[in-house]
Amino acid sequence: MPDFLEFDRDPMSATVSKVAVEDDKMIVRTEQDVSAIKEQAKNDQLAWQPGQMIGNTQRHRQKVATIPTSIYFQLVRKFGTPAQNPRDWKRWLSDNPAFKTTRGTF
Repeated sequence: MPDFLEFDRDPMSATVSKVAVEDDKMIVRTEQDVSAIKEQAKNDQLAWQPGQMIGNTQRHRQKVATIPTSIYFQLVRKFGTPAQNPRDWKRWLSDNPAFKTTRGTF
């Protein structure tokens, strides 16, 4: 495993970017602390109530997950957008429930 050197740190997104060179290849790795995002998703899930959108004509969309940006764009490359491939997105959320903000299905 090559030694990675940090070259960028973003405190707003809690990401750290690192680079290494191995066999004439440059490897860039971005790491993100997602503990705050998971905690917010857990709090949203605890506040969620089944049927809370009934009768509220101003609320047309329901938040179902909080996914870190870096993970989201990896998933978009892999699955397409949630509208294009809802089955695989639902499966991913089922496998990673810490990012869900509702207890029900979407």
